[in-house]
Amino acid sequence: MSLDVSGGDTVVTSAAVTIDVTKDHPLIKLANALTWAQLMTLVLPDLKRTTLKGCWWTGRRLLV
Repeated sequence: MSLDVSGGDTVVTSAAVTIDVTKDHPLIKLANALTWAQLMTLVLPDLKRTTLKGCWWTGRRLLV
């Protein structure tokens, strides 16, 4: 393993990062094999019980 230390003293700024993943990657295959709608019907009731008012999304920020 190697470590590239060039630019170590450079100030970090925000920038867009793009990651390309092939369609035969194991995690992509898993994501496509899961029945997400069925999973949500199983998980959502439990999530809604996590707060007194059933607002399980409260306090979460959209990561853009």
